[in-house]
Amino acid sequence: GHITGQCFKALWENGIGDDGGIIGAKGAIPFLENVGKDAVERFQRQIVEIVDLIDCEDTGKITSAIKECISKDPGAIDEEPMVLELEGGGADGEEEGAAVKPTSPEIALIEARMRLISEKINDAAILAKYNSGYYNGKVQGIAIGLFLSLLLFSLIHPLL
Repeated sequence: GHITGQCFKALWENGIGDDGGIIGAKGAIPFLENVGKDAVERFQRQIVEIVDLIDCEDTGKITSAIKECISKDPGAIDEEPMVLELEGGGADGEEEGAAVKPTSPEIALIEARMRLISEKINDAAILAKYNSGYYNGKVQGIAIGLFLSLLLFSLIHPLL
């Protein structure tokens, strides 16, 4: 599989080879096809420090690392902005210069509420399924108990 965090760390520490492969990366396909060495060198200069939190799930440790990075903010790099022209990636006949339309906050809020409603509906369905099974189990238990009582009564009755 892809080991994203380790690949970024290897990219920052070692850069890329002539074939575009990230040197020292352990991922399945650790390549940067559309990015040259000068862009990677710029990345290495621009990123001052890598904080290795790979496999860390402790939210307190992650939060403190974020706060520490914010307190050490080195500011913007003192170089001109770099624009990379990437090749490919678009479908044939795709309109050139077509931009992705940003989502308005209202739409994002509606989508979040729809997800919440969907989760609540799923929870209600699971509860209804459980209650239905519980009720059916009670009915079956009563029916089996009644049947066994009648069977016992019919076996004992001739003896009386």
